Amino acid sequence: MEEVPKLLWLLLCLLDFAESVELAFINQGLSSLPDNITENVTSLNCGQNAITEILQSDFNDKYPHLEFLYLRDNQIRFIDNGSFKGTKLRLIFLQSNQLSAIPDFHQVKTTLRYLSLRSNQITQIRDVNYISNLNTLVLSNNLITQLPDIRQHLPPGTILHVEDIPLECCCVSVWLTQLSTNQTGVVLSPNPCKLPSSWTLTQLNNLTEAMFLRQPCEIKTSQKYLCVHCDVELRSKQEHDYP
Repeated sequence: MEEVPKLLWLLLCLLDFAESVELAFINQGLSSLPDNITENVTSLNCGQNAITEILQSDFNDKYPHLEFLYLRDNQIRFIDNGSFKGTKLRLIFLQSNQLSAIPDFHQVKTTLRYLSLRSNQITQIRDVNYISNLNTLVLSNNLITQLPDIRQHLPPGTILHVEDIPLECCCVSVWLTQLSTNQTGVVLSPNPCKLPSSWTLTQLNNLTEAMFLRQPCEIKTSQKYLCVHCDVELRSKQEHDYP
C-alpha cells in the first residue's frame, strides 16, 4: 500500500515537469522585455541584454504560472512599484544590474523564496520582512557601507549574503560580534572590514565588542560622529567588568 502514494507523488512530479514552459532570450540586444512571451511560461530568462527598466505592464496579470525569472547582466535601474502582480515567482535573479535600492516585491510577498541582487549599486538594506517565505537574500558586492542590526528587517530564518561590500566596521555594527562562527543567518567575507584601514586584514572573530563600541562611524562629509548609545553601553560594560 505504501507504493501507491510514492507512485502518485512521482506522477505529479512528472506532470509538473511536463507542464513547465521555459523561455530564453539571452544576449539578444533587448532594451525591453520581448512581446512574444507565451502566457503559460513558467521560467523566463532575459539575461545579458540591455534592459533598463521593469514596468507594471511588463508582468502584471500576464503570466500566472511564472515561477523563475532571470534578468542578470542587464542595465536595469528602475523596477516599478507593484510589479509582478499575478505571477507566482519563487526565484528572481537580478544580479549585475544598476539598481540603487531594493525594489518592491509586495506582489510576490508570499511566493518569493530566493532573491539575488548581487553586484548592483544598493547602498542600504531596506525592510524586506514582508516577504514572508524568503529563504535567501543575496546583496553581495553592493555599495553597502554600514550595517546596523538588520536582522529585525528580515523574515525569520532568511540567509543574508553581504560578502564583498565596502563595510565600515564601527559602533553601529557592534551586533556583528554576536554572530557565532557556525551561525549561517548572515554571510560576510572572511575579513569584512574595509574601514578602519587597520582592520582590513582582521577576521571578524578577532574583533571584540569593545573595539566596535570605541570606533566612531564616518559620514559622507568625512566628519566623525560617536554613537552615543554605544558610548554609554561601553562605559556601562567597563563599570561592570571593573567594579
